[in-house]
Amino acid sequence: MNYKIINDKVLEVFTECEIQNFPINCVDVLRQYGFRLITYSEIKSSDAELYAIAKEYSSDAFKYGNIICYNTSGPEGRIRFSLMHELGHFILGHQETTPENEEEADYFASCILAPRVAIHKTLCRTADAIHDTFGLSYAAANRALIDFKKWHGRKRYDSEHRLFDYLYPKQTIVDRV
Repeated sequence: MNYKIINDKVLEVFTECEIQNFPINCVDVLRQYGFRLITYSEIKSSDAELYAIAKEYSSDAFKYGNIICYNTSGPEGRIRFSLMHELGHFILGHQETTPENEEEADYFASCILAPRVAIHKTLCRTADAIHDTFGLSYAAANRALIDFKKWHGRKRYDSEHRLFDYLYPKQTIVDRV
């Protein structure tokens, strides 16, 4: 997985969509990229057979062209992660479903919803704090916390410094504790 490229793409989305606050508005971001959103419940009310196919394909969400279909029956954090996961496939140019592409889309979703520089700046040091601040599910918040601890000890990518400058102008990152 190329973490640098994914972090570069996260910065691009933040600046193109003028994201400044957390939790980010996933629906607005997707609409800015031209996606049409359809909930599974909308599919179910119009075509039960298509609904069964959609649920069998993915219990969370899937992208087909410029349409993202998603399940609203789960926790909000899970829905938000699923939506940004699908955006990740688009932004990263994935053309097929592979384990590597799924892993990259997961990492993209995690980083766009809770950028490590923002976790650092907001002093979120527990999964509960990350959940509350960034709107992640508890499972995703736990994974983001584990990744943040690794992030805290490594050299930053240029795009991470630029994202920090974009989100928090005139402030500095303390690189290491």
